[in-house]
Amino acid sequence: MQDLTKLPLHEILLSNGYTLDREKSSRNNPVLCDDDGQKLVISKKGENYLYFNPNDDNDRGNIISYARIRGISVQELVKNYDPTKEVSLQTNQSFFQNKEQDPYRFIKQYNDFSECVIAQNPLLQRRGFSADMLQAYQGILKQDEKGNLVTAQYKYKCFNHQDKEIQTISMCGYTKRLNIPITKNQDGTLKERPLKNINYGNKGFEILLTNNDYSKMSHIIITESIFDSLAYMQMKNLDPHKCVLLSTSGNFNLESQKMSFEHIFDKVCNARIVLAFDNDEQGRKYTKDMERYIAYERNKLPITYTPFAKDCNDDLKLMNLIKKPLNKESYQQWANYTIYQYKHARSSNDRALLLHNLRKANNIKSLDEENKQAFNTMLKHKRVKDIQ
Repeated sequence: MQDLTKLPLHEILLSNGYTLDREKSSRNNPVLCDDDGQKLVISKKGENYLYFNPNDDNDRGNIISYARIRGISVQELVKNYDPTKEVSLQTNQSFFQNKEQDPYRFIKQYNDFSECVIAQNPLLQRRGFSADMLQAYQGILKQDEKGNLVTAQYKYKCFNHQDKEIQTISMCGYTKRLNIPITKNQDGTLKERPLKNINYGNKGFEILLTNNDYSKMSHIIITESIFDSLAYMQMKNLDPHKCVLLSTSGNFNLESQKMSFEHIFDKVCNARIVLAFDNDEQGRKYTKDMERYIAYERNKLPITYTPFAKDCNDDLKLMNLIKKPLNKESYQQWANYTIYQYKHARSSNDRALLLHNLRKANNIKSLDEENKQAFNTMLKHKRVKDIQ
């Protein structure tokens, strides 16, 4: 009798209506979404495929568990799967490759990239970072020939050398952050979401630090994106030379990350641990998982920051607009005053700038209905559209 747990679960689910979340997926952990946006993370242990729902601790196991929890037939799931169609190839991404990718090839590629010209990089400028703060990373950040930002990926590695066990965090790949996101598939059809990042090699942690004097590190800032770590550091006016910036690259599989975390925490044992994950269901759950893990393993409580908007980088963009600490009250006061200024501005250039700022803020974090109504009901030029 065939062992169904050895069949590629990600391909079976893709054959049953799931779609691949490219940005959240890694080589050994494809992330799939159903029609309701519910995500499942697939993994492989030995020859058996497993899954877990990052939003439900009770929704995990193998294909048999998946079917039992949902009250459906395993046979029907498998019936829709045709291995000859090679579903994974239709996604232009392969998973669970038996051959380990050679990290030295990607290290060489990474080292061949030029230094990022921080003052001229358009992606960093659009993100709202202070050029003075970023100067600490001049010579550390890299870019390709198109100006795409390139950051290294690291993971825990243990090996024997001259009869000694060596434990380290070593480079395993790199990520390109695109100045111009890719919006179309190879066949010309529009992507569901623009592709903003391309990963080469394996995914692990993105890590930024200006020096290796770990004893002087005051904070280790852990987020889903290195941009969020930079944003938090800027918002809190922390010293870049005393911060370790760490990004999980959107990976929420804590079990696969623990060895890397332990090695890093041991190195910067005196630093305060900051958790600043996205303000969404997945980010809030991962924050709780990390809080429990750090309390149990390190016997300390981390600093937890919940973004006002979606993530830290969005919060930084809003702070750059309102010019004061960000919260519900300060955001509403800024909106009220900006609408008042717009109403009484005599210069068309002034009105255009105020309107631009209002729309920019609303796109990041929706203004409350009172602010929207105040703007939408005022007398203004007929070509000025309402704020939705």
